[in-house]
Amino acid sequence: MKSDLACGILAGGAGTRLGGREKALIEVAGKPVLARLLDRLRPRFPEIVLSTNRPELFDWTGLPCAPDRLTVRSPLAGLHGILSALRAPKVFVLGCDMPGASLGLAERLAREDADAALPVSPSGDEPLHAVYSTSCLPAIEGAAATGRWKMTDFLSDVRAVRVPVNPAEWTEGPLSPFFNLNTPADLALLERIYHPDSK
Repeated sequence: MKSDLACGILAGGAGTRLGGREKALIEVAGKPVLARLLDRLRPRFPEIVLSTNRPELFDWTGLPCAPDRLTVRSPLAGLHGILSALRAPKVFVLGCDMPGASLGLAERLAREDADAALPVSPSGDEPLHAVYSTSCLPAIEGAAATGRWKMTDFLSDVRAVRVPVNPAEWTEGPLSPFFNLNTPADLALLERIYHPDSK
């Protein structure tokens, strides 16, 4: 992985359809989903930052935690916090519940000469599996100041590139790069994948 590319993980979301639990800490076959993700990310990224307002829950990772600096709790505020905490100029940002994230695709996006590089899957923009530059900070703050809190609301104010992708071409294991844990059915799928003997 490029040495000037960091990784930022949005770890602040609660799984409302999973009993309100912190998704990062949900255990899959006896191991937190975040720990499974970190097993893949640590060898590839020299800098990893967690976006969370509850750093005490993540002491076990040994990673720096970036709290929200903007007022509305949203993924955009998490991205802003990560970008504000970085040493590297660019960051691959993903959700904590995306164990199939494609490191090859992250590297591909990082090669774009842009402030933001987003993959576009058949489902549309994938802003939680994208590469952002610290130069996005003023545009994010401008969007927030006018109540635009969607992850893509600030992109018109930066040099943004959308890269069409076929998820199958970037799948690096049993899961699509853009799979995320939202429902009990998703959790059951992960249990089957990581613990094949489970019913």
